[in-house]
Amino acid sequence: MEMKTVIIRNATIYTGEQVLNQGSLIISGGKIQGLFPDEPVPVQDCHVIDATGLLAIPGLIDLHFHGYGEFAITETTALSRLLVSQGVTGFLPTLMTGNPEFVISALHLLAATHGAGDGARILGINLEGPFLNPEQSGAQPRHCLMKPDPREASRLLEAGGNMVRLMTIAPELPGALDIIEFLHLNGVIPAAGHIQATCAEMLAAEDRGLCHVTHLFNRSGSFHHREPGLIGWALTRGQVTVELIPEHHHLHPLAVELTLRCKSPDRVILVSDNVPHNLRDCVLSENGAVMAPDRTLLGSAQSLLQGVFWLVDTLGIDLGFGLRLASLNPARLLGIENRKGSLEPGKDADLVLLRGRTPVLTMVEGKMVYDQLSAR
Repeated sequence: MEMKTVIIRNATIYTGEQVLNQGSLIISGGKIQGLFPDEPVPVQDCHVIDATGLLAIPGLIDLHFHGYGEFAITETTALSRLLVSQGVTGFLPTLMTGNPEFVISALHLLAATHGAGDGARILGINLEGPFLNPEQSGAQPRHCLMKPDPREASRLLEAGGNMVRLMTIAPELPGALDIIEFLHLNGVIPAAGHIQATCAEMLAAEDRGLCHVTHLFNRSGSFHHREPGLIGWALTRGQVTVELIPEHHHLHPLAVELTLRCKSPDRVILVSDNVPHNLRDCVLSENGAVMAPDRTLLGSAQSLLQGVFWLVDTLGIDLGFGLRLASLNPARLLGIENRKGSLEPGKDADLVLLRGRTPVLTMVEGKMVYDQLSAR
């Protein structure tokens, strides 16, 4: 449902910078036009939503999402509608390493669906591979991994139609530094992951434009006091952003706490790493992890919003802080923080109303794309 003007009143509003109790939002033309600690004067022909007892939060942005349930990542219409029911308003469809021609075909499909549908917005494409270290392949099929090849990198970006925003690469592989520089110069964020790099190799990659880490601690190599590797580099480099999968099977809570103590608050990003867990012979743990029969981690079935609350429950962090790690911080990494990631006048009206921890209404650019309030 799309209205000329919508007023959401009496909500507890987490803007991204502050919390407003009994606050109100005015939304028009797909944008947040006003934000008030008290109820504003209604305008003519407006639609009023009484959000008494509800939380209003920024729509979450998931940078690392492979699909969910029975839906593969190329089923974007179904996934976009599913994600808004989980509080996500923007995401990067993430392609694993696979048969090269399948990946190219999937890139063409994802690029063609950019901006389509009535659910979460596709904000770009994330490529996890194919230039990864075979010794740290994890769920990535080793037989499909490639040595860094500039021609293949160019082919992937071209197939993505300028939609590829993030690409994971192992910087210690021969030729990887040239690929990292190529990505950086072409507006793609180079990310380190599935690697066994030394600290010296990470510093060399940073000099060529590497600035992000894919799911820190998972397939990140090891830390040693004489060879800190990727982990030591990532935790001490001020401009480097890191992803965390906030779920017990992927990370011990102390690993998350260590990251939050070492990194600036705006350099940590929560991701779901969701995978389609009903499409293969896999095991779903009680903690939400998805594993192969041999217990290799494939990803997670826990939503990004559930991950935020996992941090709140496990580490006792403030909800507003946790929400920023899954909304404003990913928006900053993508360079779209001027229009997404927080609830501020002039920004896109991407927001979620929660009853407790459950989304009951989601807006994307001012359009109600998920509504359980009207069903009451």
